[in-house]
Formats: sequence, structure tokens, C-alpha cells
Amino acid sequence: MAELGTLHKQHARARDVIGAICDRLAAKETALDEAARGMQALRDEMTQRKEEWAMEKANMARALEDMQEEMVGKDRRYTELHREWHAASDQVEALQQTLQEREAYVAKIFAEREASTTMTEDSATKHEAAVQGFSHQETTALEQLEQVRMTSRYLDTYTSDLTKAVNQLSKEVQSLEESQGTCEAMLLAQKNKAATDATPPSARQEMVDGLCDQVGRLQSQNIEYETTVSRLEEALAKAADETATAQTQLLELRVQLGAQAQLVAKYEASSLSGTQAMDSLQSSIALICAEYDAERGALLKQVEELSMASITGEHAKLVEIEEMQAKIMDAENALREKAKHVAELEAALHAKDEMEKRVTQQQQPADEATQRTQAPSAIAPCVSASLASSGALSPALTATSTVAEFPVATQTAAARVPDECPTCHDEPFGFMVRCQQCKQQFHAGCVRSKRQKTSRAGVYVFVCDACAPSASGPATTTSA
Repeated sequence: MAELGTLHKQHARARDVIGAICDRLAAKETALDEAARGMQALRDEMTQRKEEWAMEKANMARALEDMQEEMVGKDRRYTELHREWHAASDQVEALQQTLQEREAYVAKIFAEREASTTMTEDSATKHEAAVQGFSHQETTALEQLEQVRMTSRYLDTYTSDLTKAVNQLSKEVQSLEESQGTCEAMLLAQKNKAATDATPPSARQEMVDGLCDQVGRLQSQNIEYETTVSRLEEALAKAADETATAQTQLLELRVQLGAQAQLVAKYEASSLSGTQAMDSLQSSIALICAEYDAERGALLKQVEELSMASITGEHAKLVEIEEMQAKIMDAENALREKAKHVAELEAALHAKDEMEKRVTQQQQPADEATQRTQAPSAIAPCVSASLASSGALSPALTATSTVAEFPVATQTAAARVPDECPTCHDEPFGFMVRCQQCKQQFHAGCVRSKRQKTSRAGVYVFVCDACAPSASGPATTTSA
């Protein structure tokens, strides 16, 4: 009887314990169901977030590739603009060198033209002096020609006078000859008469002497007339020679005047052609200067445009690079935040798995103690059913089933992902928070709202969701 009473007491105590265990198991099952639903929701949310993050990461990678391609294009464009700027600079230098060569050539042409103009002016001055000399000579020649003409007229008059005098002298000589013949005839007649009449000799001698004197005078006059005629003939020959010389000089003067007229015409033609050449050269120089000014202005404008385009391109490139760097920094910050959040979630999940593992390990001694108590067989199905539907047990609870009767705990331990936050199931990163009970690490962002402040000033402690019921369980059991 005493043993039966003891057994009844043990049975009552075991029934009370089993009832308490069933109540706690039911509460734990409800909490585990809620935790499982929360974990599933967290896993779904984490999966969705991972997909969104993967899409955002892919979009950011594509945007980064586009930005890199755009930067490569901008670099290529900048290189092309730099090359064009260098080419424009080389062209400007070549044009400046060409301009210097043209200026030197124009200066040389100007110097040559000035020298030729000076020579032309000198030659024109010489020609003018020669023309003036020729004009003076022509005037002198005309005066001489006029004098020759007057001399010729005088000589013609003198010749005609001499001819008249010669004719008159010839007539006189003829008359003298006739007189001489008459005298001779008279002498012969006198001789004959003397022979016939016997004229006294004195008279005849006087008459003969008179006739001889008259004949001598006539001969003297004849000699004088012959001398005068020869002198006049010499004067006529000299006048003819002077006339021929004057005509020759006149012809020479006419030839010289023609040559001078041709020279003056050539000088006027050369002066006109030189003036036209100088006008054309000045117009060509003005045209070259205008073309050079236009080319220089266009090149300066092109260089300014290229410089402005280069400066604008560099500024735009710097702005785009800064924007891209800002976007990249924002993307990196977002990736860090997401990686931090994922690490916190993985740490929470890891802590959750560690807690479930510890709960499973702590349930094994309770199962062994339950087997040793050898509870009645009528209560075992209730306990087994309660244990089969629960996911984990508190460390303070005891049970009557074995480890094989906890399929939920076994599945949870098998599905545990190591090295991740139990809350977000992401890799650990950033600042991690450790649970006060199970020492599992969580992301600080995942458990920010679950920290609890103790009575000590400024000291915060954290207890995860898995350890929170177990932390309040012993107190409840103790109070019961």
C-alpha cells in the first residue's frame, strides 16, 4: 500500500509535470508556428529582396558598363578633338610660315618693283633729258637747215647772178674777140694800105702801138674774166658741196628724229606697261592680303571654336566623370547597405539556427530523463503528439520522448545555413550584434528595434526571438 501510494504520488507529480509540459509544448508549438511563418515570410522577403538586389545590381552593372563605354567614347572624342586641335595648331603654324614667306616674297617683289621703278624713273629722266637734248638739237638742226636753205637760196641767187655775169662776160669776150678780129683785119688792111699807099712809118707805128695796147687791155680783161669765172665756179662747187652736206645732215637729223620718236613711243609704251604692271601687282598684293586676312580670321575663329569645344568637352567630361563617380559611390554605398543588411539577415538566420541547434541539443537530456521516469502509457501519446508538432523546446523544460520524436527540430537543424544572419539570411557584414543567450551574431539593422535597455545606464543587451521565450520560460515555470 505504501508503495502504491508512493506510485500514485509519483504518478500525480508526473501527470502534473506532463500537463505543464503539454501546456508549454502547446505554447511552444504556437510560438514555433509563428516563428516558422515569420521565418518563411522573412525568407520570401529576403528572396524577393535578393532578386530585386540582383536586378538592381545587373542594372547598375549595365549602367556602369554604359558609363564606361560613354567615358571611352568621351575619351576617344577628347583624343580626336585634341588631335584636331594639334592639327589646327600645325596648320596655323604652317599658315604663319606661309604668311611669312609670302610677306618676304611680297617685300622682295616690292623691293624689285621699287628698284625697277627707280631704274625706270632714272631711264625716263635720262630719256627726257635725251629728248630735251634731241629737241634742242632738232631746234638747232632746224635753225641750221633754215640757214642752209637761206644760204642755198643766196647761193642760187648768187649763182644766177654769176651765170648772168659769165654770160655777159662771154658776150663781152665775144665782142672783144670780134673787136680783135676787126683790129687784125684793120691791121691787115693798114699793112696792105701801107704797102699800097706808103703811109709814113711813125703814124703806122703809133696806130700799131695803140692797137697793141688795146689788145693787151682786152687780154688782161679776158684773163680777169677767166679768173673771175674760175673763182665763181669754185664758189658754185663749194656751194653745191655745202648744199649736199646740208641735205645729208638734214637726212641724218630726220633719221635721228624718227629714232627719237620711236624711243619716246617705246618709253611711253614701257611706262604704260610698267604702270599697268604696278597696278596689277598692287591689286594682286591687295587681293593676297585680303585672302590672307580672311584665311587668318577663319583659322583664328576655327582655333577659337576648337579651343572652346575642347574646353567645353573637358568641362562636360569632368562633370560627367564627377556624376559617374557620384553615381558609382551611391551605388557602392547602396551595395554596402544592402550587403550590410544581407549580412545582418544572415547573422540573424545563423543565430536562429544556432539557437535551434542548442535547443535540440538541450532536449536530448530531457528525453533521456523522461525515458527514465517511465510515465504511464496513456499519457505518452499526448506527449508524443505534442512533441511531434513542436519545432523546439526551452532549456528549462523536460520531456518524455526521445530525440527521434522531434522531426521539426531535426529538419530545422538540417536546413540551417551557416555563416549568415538568422533574420535576413544574408552574409555577415558591417556591425554585428551578438545575442545575450545563444551568442548568435545578427546584423545591427535587422535587430535595431529589438534591443532592450537594462537598468544600468547606457547599457543595451539583445535577446533574439528564439531565446526570448526561453528567457521568460524559467521565470514562468518558477512562478508556477
